[in-house]
Amino acid sequence: MLPVQALGISAQILREREGYYKALEHCQRGDLDVTSWLNWFLEQLSAWEVNNGAVIDAVQRKAAFWWSHRHSGINSRQQKLLNRLLDAEPEGFMGGMTLRKAISLTKVSRVTAWRDLAELVERQAIEAIGDGRSRAYRLSRD
Repeated sequence: MLPVQALGISAQILREREGYYKALEHCQRGDLDVTSWLNWFLEQLSAWEVNNGAVIDAVQRKAAFWWSHRHSGINSRQQKLLNRLLDAEPEGFMGGMTLRKAISLTKVSRVTAWRDLAELVERQAIEAIGDGRSRAYRLSRD
Protein backbone atom coordinates (compact mmCIF):
# COMPACT_ATOMS: atom_id res chain seq x y z
CA MET A 1 0.00 0.00 0.00
CA LEU A 2 2.88 2.38 0.68
CA PRO A 3 4.01 2.77 -2.98
CA VAL A 4 0.55 4.03 -4.02
CA GLN A 5 0.48 6.47 -1.11
CA ALA A 6 4.00 7.67 -1.91
CA LEU A 7 2.98 8.22 -5.52
CA GLY A 8 -0.05 10.22 -4.40
CA ILE A 9 1.91 12.54 -2.14
CA SER A 10 4.62 12.95 -4.79
CA ALA A 11 1.92 14.09 -7.23
CA GLN A 12 0.74 16.63 -4.64
CA ILE A 13 4.31 17.89 -4.18
CA LEU A 14 4.72 18.12 -7.95
CA ARG A 15 1.58 20.29 -8.14
CA GLU A 16 3.01 22.54 -5.43
CA ARG A 17 6.66 22.37 -6.48
CA GLU A 18 7.21 26.13 -6.28
CA GLY A 19 6.26 26.07 -2.60
CA TYR A 20 8.38 22.95 -2.14
CA TYR A 21 11.50 24.67 -3.45
CA LYS A 22 10.82 27.79 -1.40
CA ALA A 23 10.41 25.72 1.77
CA LEU A 24 13.63 23.82 1.07
CA GLU A 25 15.54 26.98 0.27
CA HIS A 26 14.31 28.58 3.50
CA CYS A 27 15.58 25.57 5.49
CA GLN A 28 19.01 25.60 3.84
CA ARG A 29 19.70 29.20 4.80
CA GLY A 30 20.45 30.20 8.34
CA ASP A 31 20.34 27.70 11.20
CA LEU A 32 19.09 24.69 9.15
CA ASP A 33 15.83 24.57 11.13
CA VAL A 34 13.50 22.22 9.21
CA THR A 35 10.35 23.20 11.12
CA SER A 36 9.01 25.38 8.30
CA TRP A 37 9.64 22.63 5.75
CA LEU A 38 7.91 20.06 7.97
CA ASN A 39 4.94 22.41 8.37
CA TRP A 40 4.76 22.84 4.58
CA PHE A 41 4.99 19.06 4.08
CA LEU A 42 2.22 18.38 6.60
CA GLU A 43 0.01 20.96 4.85
CA GLN A 44 0.60 19.11 1.56
CA LEU A 45 -0.15 15.79 3.19
CA SER A 46 -3.45 17.20 4.42
CA ALA A 47 -4.27 18.63 0.95
CA TRP A 48 -3.43 15.27 -0.61
CA GLU A 49 -5.78 13.49 1.80
CA VAL A 50 -8.65 15.87 0.96
CA ASN A 51 -8.00 15.45 -2.77
CA ASN A 52 -7.90 11.66 -2.44
CA GLY A 53 -11.20 11.73 -0.56
CA ALA A 54 -12.80 13.66 -3.42
CA VAL A 55 -11.42 11.20 -5.98
CA ILE A 56 -12.68 8.22 -3.99
CA ASP A 57 -16.12 9.82 -3.63
CA ALA A 58 -16.28 10.46 -7.39
CA VAL A 59 -15.31 6.87 -8.20
CA GLN A 60 -17.93 5.55 -5.77
CA ARG A 61 -20.65 7.77 -7.28
CA LYS A 62 -19.72 6.65 -10.78
CA ALA A 63 -19.70 2.97 -9.78
CA ALA A 64 -23.07 3.33 -8.04
CA PHE A 65 -24.53 5.05 -11.10
CA TRP A 66 -23.39 2.33 -13.48
CA TRP A 67 -24.55 -0.38 -11.08
CA SER A 68 -28.02 1.12 -10.93
CA HIS A 69 -28.17 1.35 -14.76
CA ARG A 70 -26.50 -2.00 -15.51
CA HIS A 71 -29.65 -3.41 -17.15
CA SER A 72 -30.74 -0.24 -18.92
CA GLY A 73 -29.50 -1.21 -22.39
CA ILE A 74 -27.38 1.93 -22.73
CA ASN A 75 -25.39 1.96 -25.98
CA SER A 76 -21.73 2.97 -26.37
CA ARG A 77 -22.54 6.54 -27.50
CA GLN A 78 -24.79 7.02 -24.51
CA GLN A 79 -22.09 5.58 -22.25
CA LYS A 80 -19.67 8.18 -23.61
CA LEU A 81 -22.14 10.99 -22.86
CA LEU A 82 -22.88 9.68 -19.39
CA ASN A 83 -19.22 9.18 -18.54
CA ARG A 84 -18.51 12.77 -19.58
CA LEU A 85 -21.28 13.97 -17.25
CA LEU A 86 -20.14 11.66 -14.44
CA ASP A 87 -16.53 12.81 -14.75
CA ALA A 88 -17.68 16.43 -14.27
CA GLU A 89 -19.39 15.67 -10.95
CA PRO A 90 -19.92 17.03 -8.33
CA GLU A 91 -19.71 20.48 -9.94
CA GLY A 92 -21.56 19.31 -13.02
CA PHE A 93 -20.82 19.69 -16.70
CA MET A 94 -20.48 23.39 -17.57
CA GLY A 95 -23.79 24.45 -19.08
CA GLY A 96 -25.12 20.90 -19.04
CA MET A 97 -24.99 18.43 -21.91
CA THR A 98 -26.56 20.18 -24.89
CA LEU A 99 -27.52 18.61 -28.19
CA ARG A 100 -24.60 20.39 -29.84
CA LYS A 101 -22.14 19.05 -27.24
CA ALA A 102 -23.56 15.54 -27.64
CA ILE A 103 -23.10 15.73 -31.43
CA SER A 104 -19.52 16.94 -31.00
CA LEU A 105 -18.66 14.31 -28.40
CA THR A 106 -20.18 11.28 -30.14
CA LYS A 107 -19.62 12.37 -33.77
CA VAL A 108 -23.13 11.42 -34.86
CA SER A 109 -25.96 13.16 -36.70
CA ARG A 110 -28.30 15.57 -34.97
CA VAL A 111 -31.15 13.03 -35.14
CA THR A 112 -29.06 10.25 -33.58
CA ALA A 113 -27.78 12.50 -30.79
CA TRP A 114 -31.33 13.70 -30.10
CA ARG A 115 -32.57 10.11 -29.94
CA ASP A 116 -29.71 9.10 -27.60
CA LEU A 117 -30.50 11.97 -25.23
CA ALA A 118 -34.25 11.25 -25.33
CA GLU A 119 -33.63 7.58 -24.51
CA LEU A 120 -31.41 8.55 -21.56
CA VAL A 121 -34.19 10.80 -20.24
CA GLU A 122 -36.68 7.96 -20.67
CA ARG A 123 -34.35 5.63 -18.75
CA GLN A 124 -34.07 8.29 -16.03
CA ALA A 125 -30.30 8.50 -16.38
CA ILE A 126 -30.43 12.22 -17.21
CA GLU A 127 -32.97 15.00 -16.88
CA ALA A 128 -33.67 18.06 -19.00
CA ILE A 129 -32.90 21.54 -17.69
CA GLY A 130 -34.33 24.47 -19.59
CA ASP A 131 -36.61 24.45 -22.62
CA GLY A 132 -36.45 24.92 -26.35
CA ARG A 133 -33.12 25.86 -27.89
CA SER A 134 -31.54 26.39 -24.48
CA ARG A 135 -32.38 22.87 -23.28
CA ALA A 136 -29.52 21.00 -21.68
CA TYR A 137 -29.26 17.81 -19.69
CA ARG A 138 -27.67 16.79 -16.41
CA LEU A 139 -27.49 13.58 -14.46
CA SER A 140 -30.74 12.72 -12.77
CA ARG A 141 -30.85 13.70 -9.13
CA ASP A 142 -32.27 10.61 -7.42
